[in-house]
Amino acid sequence: NHLKLKASYSKRVQRTTTFKMNPFPEREHSETLEQGDPELRPEFIDVVEAGIVGFYGEHSSFANVYYRSTENLINRVNTIYNDTILNRIYANVGLGNAVGIELGNEWNLSDRFNVFAGGNLYKYTIDGHFDNRPIHTSSWVHSLNINLGYNLSDTWSLQWNLNYLSDR
Repeated sequence: NHLKLKASYSKRVQRTTTFKMNPFPEREHSETLEQGDPELRPEFIDVVEAGIVGFYGEHSSFANVYYRSTENLINRVNTIYNDTILNRIYANVGLGNAVGIELGNEWNLSDRFNVFAGGNLYKYTIDGHFDNRPIHTSSWVHSLNINLGYNLSDTWSLQWNLNYLSDR
């Protein structure tokens, strides 16, 4: 009665915005030109997740593990335009994979006050190529989220949020 198991699989097509497909260079600022690629292919994203949720009175905890694979990954790629200007372009660079775990807790400390804290840790890899050069990169990414909520009345509440995302 206190535990729930869950699992899911999803597949979706993520089409890009027209901004990322605009082939005409435009000045982002004095040091950067930005342009898109009209031949960008959509990303195909597969996600597999499994998790457990535990309920203990006014407290709940969860843990999820997941795997995400993105085919035709669209990334912003920086190249040199000249000695003082960077050229940013959007390109399909290959396959992106993420394997991770997400953990969280929620405490309802009273009728008026609740606390949520959670975190995410995953390994992100990209394998592909750009401009006939191979791309093989990976990194660990982590994030932390904290939310404090206080109900002043049935119609008014206060919230404080802290969100941290590591370098990626």
